[in-house]
Amino acid sequence: MAVTDSPIAAVDWDRGCLETLLNTGSFVWFARVVTSGEVAIGVALLFGTFTGGAAFAGAFMNWSYLTACTASRTQPHCGWLADVGC
Repeated sequence: MAVTDSPIAAVDWDRGCLETLLNTGSFVWFARVVTSGEVAIGVALLFGTFTGGAAFAGAFMNWSYLTACTASRTQPHCGWLADVGC
């Protein structure tokens, strides 16, 4: 990977969060929390339990991924958001 002058995480708060996760080693348990949340949302939607809450949590998770993706300068597949005005 080539070294660039600009940081990969373009937003200060995002960079700080990522650095904290890496420096403290918290990314291991945080990955498990995210995975468990994704599975819980999927199961709740499949079985129709807590559908409103699960749909909201899924939409929030999707929005989080989209904003993290557009904040990074290395994700060219997220360029369509700029086309739709987001």
